[in-house]
Amino acid sequence: MRKYKQRWPGGEVAGIQIKHSFEHQEFTEGITIMSQLKACIDMRNLHEGGKLHAEIVERGLLKQNIFVGNSLINMYAKCGALAKAKVVFEELPFKTVVSWNSLITAYVQHGNGDEALACFHRMQDDGHSPSPTTFTCLVKACGSIGAFEKGEELHAEIVRMGLLASDVVLGSALVDMYSKFGLFLKAREVLNGLKVRNIVSWTSLIIGYCESGYATEALDCCREMKCEGLTPDAVTLTCMLKACCTAKEVEKGRQVHAEILRNGFLRDDTMLGAALVDMYGKCGTLPKAKEVFDELPVRDAIPWSVLIACYSENGHGNEALNYFEHMIHEGHAPDAMTFACVLKACGSIGADAKGKEIHADIVRNGMLGNSTILSNALVDMYAKCGAFAQAKQVFNEHPIQDVVSCTSLIAGYCQHGRFEEAIKCYEQMKGMSLSPNAVTLACILKACASVGATGKGEEVHAEIARQDLLRSNTVIAGALVDMYAKCGALGRAQEVCEEVCVCDVVAWSALMVGYCQYGQAEKVLSCFELLREEGLTPDEIMFSCVLKACSRLGAAGKGQEYFEAMSSNYGMIPTFEHHSCMVDLFCRSGLFERALAVIEKMPSLNYLRAWFVLMSSCKKWGNVKLGKLAFQHATQSMKISQSMKIWQNTCIN
Repeated sequence: MRKYKQRWPGGEVAGIQIKHSFEHQEFTEGITIMSQLKACIDMRNLHEGGKLHAEIVERGLLKQNIFVGNSLINMYAKCGALAKAKVVFEELPFKTVVSWNSLITAYVQHGNGDEALACFHRMQDDGHSPSPTTFTCLVKACGSIGAFEKGEELHAEIVRMGLLASDVVLGSALVDMYSKFGLFLKAREVLNGLKVRNIVSWTSLIIGYCESGYATEALDCCREMKCEGLTPDAVTLTCMLKACCTAKEVEKGRQVHAEILRNGFLRDDTMLGAALVDMYGKCGTLPKAKEVFDELPVRDAIPWSVLIACYSENGHGNEALNYFEHMIHEGHAPDAMTFACVLKACGSIGADAKGKEIHADIVRNGMLGNSTILSNALVDMYAKCGAFAQAKQVFNEHPIQDVVSCTSLIAGYCQHGRFEEAIKCYEQMKGMSLSPNAVTLACILKACASVGATGKGEEVHAEIARQDLLRSNTVIAGALVDMYAKCGALGRAQEVCEEVCVCDVVAWSALMVGYCQYGQAEKVLSCFELLREEGLTPDEIMFSCVLKACSRLGAAGKGQEYFEAMSSNYGMIPTFEHHSCMVDLFCRSGLFERALAVIEKMPSLNYLRAWFVLMSSCKKWGNVKLGKLAFQHATQSMKISQSMKIWQNTCIN
């Protein structure tokens, strides 16, 4: 049987051998049957496995040979027929630890952690003691359903029985469980206590770090693993690439890439190739992502989908759609994730016509059904394109409306300036007992800011506090400050800035813009000094606010200091907006010659606009002489501008 499987690993060996056995009545040895069941597992051939089951029952082997019964349970479980595995288990005349382990393993493999634990209790009631395999499965079950207390209880029993000393598989399962709970100190304690640490135990911790967003810790863990003389496998390297994505560590990603090439992993691992493309794409190096993609020995739908997603997420929607067409041309069938990426690209460039074509393809292929991923992607695409009738139709027709689809509608309304409808959609979402996420709340705060809905904004603030998002989410903090500032509640805006631990430049900038708009120049300057004391680097918007505040206060000297600090202290190149603020500042202070000097130092590209700014300031502050000079320069600039335009058109022609 092994020789047959080696010669034709992907063919119909199981069927040929089973047929041969049926015809010659060669079911005398259990080992032959178990080998045939193993062949069915390898090829996921449930049909032939069912035939074997019928023959086993007919010959009474299920009651005679417990090993055959256990193998049959395992075959059904691995082929996805959990219900049949349970039936076979219940029909066994007597059950061993292996029988119980087979069923518990089946439950865990199918994501039924609660039933796995219930099965374990039945096993104990039946008088059987758990083996290391039992514990490994149960620990996995606890990790999958978040059963923290039960997991700790099992850990204590494992230690009491002294199983960790020699079983690295069980130890790795414990590391994985604690990582899934987010208890990394405990996971590390288990790992450090193992007498033997292999690639699986280290990778369990690395995966946990990656999935929780601790990229730096994941990369550090990889380095420690290598120091122990272990070589990362394809799974570990995939995790390392994900960590490089999260940390935007493209140089470390290049090192991982080199290691992958050295070990020849790309020859037969499509997932690893896709992870490489994803890493370069998410780090913003699209040419390198495309280069890696082109060099992949095998390009199936997965790398294509990743490449399309990379271009879409980096704002290159047209290129993403072009690659989708290339993918179809090469004969690859798009899956749900591919379509979701393409729909995102359509939404990013407003290609609703192409989006409708994709929608039709999805329906034609029977892929929409209950697919929440595709439904949400369609709602998002239509909403971003402003096609709200179609967006709501898809939303209403789908059997499951979740927070993602609602947020897509709300974000679309905000993007197109339909803020009242965004707020109404938010209320409907709450009526559906859906809890808003951080993205939803940020969108609604923007809507409240735009229509001056302070009361509704305060309700959203309460929801943010209930979810404890303010202290850990800089986007939410910035949006909340911006909402209060634009609604004129500047005191509340400053309270938020001072209270939260993660108030960043965006939040402070929103507060300063608010103070600037309401003419509170002193507050603008005090905020600026506060954020500098906190070690934050001011941005261009903040400097505009500060220069306007100095202009309002007539503080020409202070304004000059801030203006010069932009380049000397922060390496910024002042924009036209900053130069205009300085012109207004000097004119307001009666320093017209200094205003003229500012204009003369501006890039020639902005001369015309600069003279108009000076004319406006001279009119405002009553300097006729300089205003006339500005008018003359503006007129001359207009002539030059028109001459350049004529010359440009001549060259083009």
